[in-house]
Amino acid sequence: MSTARIPWSRLDSGELEHTVAMLVCADNPTGQKFTPGPDGGIDIFVPDGEARRKVFQVKNFALKFNNTEFRQVRKSLNSVADTATSEGWEITEWHLVTPRDPSPGYFAQIAEVVTSLMITSWSWMGLTQLDILAGRHPDLVDYYLNGGKDRLVEQLADLTAIIRGDGTATPDQRLQPSDVGERIRTLARAANNDPHFRYHFETSDGPPVMTEEPWLVAVAAEQQGPLWLHIKVYAKFLAALDERPVTTRVRVNTAGNPELAQSFEQFLDFGTDVHIPADAASAELDMPGNLGGVVDSAEIRIGASSSEGGEQDSPPRLIIGARDPGGAVVAELLLHRTESSTGVRGGLRTVWADDAELFTLEVRHMPGVDEIDARISMSWDVSGRLPADLIDSFAFMDALERDVCIGISPSHGPRRYGFGTPLQHARDSDLHLTARVVSALSIIQQHCTDLLRMPAEVSTPDLKRLFEAATLLQGRPATATWAPFGFTVDAVDGPALIPGARINVAVTTPLTVTLDDSEHDLGLVASFLDATVDSVDGSAVILRPYDSSSKATRVLTVGDAHRVWVDSSSIGDTTDPNPEAVDT
Repeated sequence: MSTARIPWSRLDSGELEHTVAMLVCADNPTGQKFTPGPDGGIDIFVPDGEARRKVFQVKNFALKFNNTEFRQVRKSLNSVADTATSEGWEITEWHLVTPRDPSPGYFAQIAEVVTSLMITSWSWMGLTQLDILAGRHPDLVDYYLNGGKDRLVEQLADLTAIIRGDGTATPDQRLQPSDVGERIRTLARAANNDPHFRYHFETSDGPPVMTEEPWLVAVAAEQQGPLWLHIKVYAKFLAALDERPVTTRVRVNTAGNPELAQSFEQFLDFGTDVHIPADAASAELDMPGNLGGVVDSAEIRIGASSSEGGEQDSPPRLIIGARDPGGAVVAELLLHRTESSTGVRGGLRTVWADDAELFTLEVRHMPGVDEIDARISMSWDVSGRLPADLIDSFAFMDALERDVCIGISPSHGPRRYGFGTPLQHARDSDLHLTARVVSALSIIQQHCTDLLRMPAEVSTPDLKRLFEAATLLQGRPATATWAPFGFTVDAVDGPALIPGARINVAVTTPLTVTLDDSEHDLGLVASFLDATVDSVDGSAVILRPYDSSSKATRVLTVGDAHRVWVDSSSIGDTTDPNPEAVDT
């Protein structure tokens, strides 16, 4: 589509500013249009990183630009700069958009004002730039200035008739997915003349799956035999949703279904997800592309609208702390906001999660109500994950015992907790055990070149070895029971071992842990034993604990594995103070 040069000076002021604003939004799809803006005109704010925006200010100065117009621009520029300061964001670029090219004098005066406000980049988008914008988006020019809006309505009615295969359609008739068949190419080619939305047509073996897609605003779907037909509607730019919003009227019958009644009340209060079965709802849909209409038995799923993700600024963060009955903060965890929704009744719901996505805090608040409803959920199904990624979350979750108070604080600056009432929560034994495994593996990983992951399951013996290894690797000794064992003497001049003699022995063995059938070598450990010589048969010796309470003291060591060192000073008939090495 091509368009003749636009006579900007002949347009009504409101018509010109609105059309220009939509052209800017089409060229900057994430831009948001504010009418009135901070200066009373039309402003477009385009996100440009965290707490940063590009600002386009639209002015109708088609006929002249002198001191009066300059004062308006200066006032508007100062106004938007004040707004940025008060709301805590930075103007990275500022653009004056008006259908008049600049004169050198006023260009220099505006540059001086921009520089004084510490804005590093700016431009005067004049007549030439607007003509270029109009050439890039002729469908918008046609829609707003050349009667294209009325033609689009007529065209969509004609398309409905073509697809249905009849000539009886009127503009108020709605196009259903079941009408799309062999004429789908015709529909796609004609419907995508829409300046605000684009349309994709798909078939599948099942109903549409609720997934997020960039710019997707609606899906119309219907089953025809074994086949499902879908029409997906995408906004071409953000401001299109303000121009032609997607609206729905829903009638819900919750009689006899208390669970649905409660879910729907939560949706009305806080904007939470709700699933309404087909036998409890009917809907009237007003969608782009002449789609929608009345659906008598409509299965409806409404998802919580969230301000997070996409190209938005980084989500807010906070610190959650646990305080014990003595008043000490025993654990803290950093959370980020994952969801934010508002109900039609004004209730606010926010959801916060840790980086490991194991701990979730959901906060709900109704205006005019002093109490805040806070709900906590935790998960510890972490098989295959890296312990280092989990350590902070498990340390906090494991601290949530009965009578611990929960408080939240901003993540910046000194802690400013507001603690609530004590939790009536008993520590879960499975959670506590998993937390111990996470802590042990985090320690062991610092001494192991193998990449360790959380195991799917651990046997009791392997679990004991895991905890002992963590203790030893921190430089602390460990104790353990031991059973009788035998070894072969290979020392030619060692002390004679006599059955029944009490001796001190050191045994060196590999230090290993087993995770999901994989063994990981961590070094060598020495076990110091208080033993009795049970029997001697040539060079073969059997040792047993001196008494039932005898324990082995174990420490990290270096040297050869599978060696037994006998302290000769512990044998009464020898004076050799040096231990002798023998093979186990």
